[in-house]
Amino acid sequence: MRGVFVGIGIPEMIVVALVIGAIVVGARMWRGPAWVPPAAPRIETDDRLTRLEGRVGDLERKLDSIRQLLAPDAAAPGASPAACPLTEEGRAAVLDLIRQNRKIEAIKAYREKTGSGLKEAKDAVEAMERGGRA
Repeated sequence: MRGVFVGIGIPEMIVVALVIGAIVVGARMWRGPAWVPPAAPRIETDDRLTRLEGRVGDLERKLDSIRQLLAPDAAAPGASPAACPLTEEGRAAVLDLIRQNRKIEAIKAYREKTGSGLKEAKDAVEAMERGGRA
C-alpha cells in the first residue's frame, strides 16, 4: 500500500473512514428531509386585485345605502352651502343675529338650518355679513 496512506496502519485507516462517513452523513442531514410537501398553488395577482376591487365596491354600495337609511335628507359631508340653501325664515334669523353682533350664534343657527360643516357655515355667515348672498 504505497501512496497517500504510507505509514498509516489499519486502525488509523478505519478512523479516517469513520470520519469521512460521519461528514457525508452530516451533509445529507443538513439538506433537510427527502420529501418536501408541494407549495400551495399561487393565485395570480391580477385575479386577487379584481376580487378585492369587487369587495371594496360592494362595501361602498352597502355604506351608501346605510347613509341613506340613517339620513336620507342630509347633504353629503362637506357639501357646499348652495347644496343646503337657507329658507327665507332661516336667512332672516341668521341676518338678525349678525346685526346683533352675535356671529358665533349666527354660525350655529346656520349649521342647524343647513346641516353644513363649521367651515362652510363660517364662510357663509361672513359672506352674509359682507352683504353677499349665501
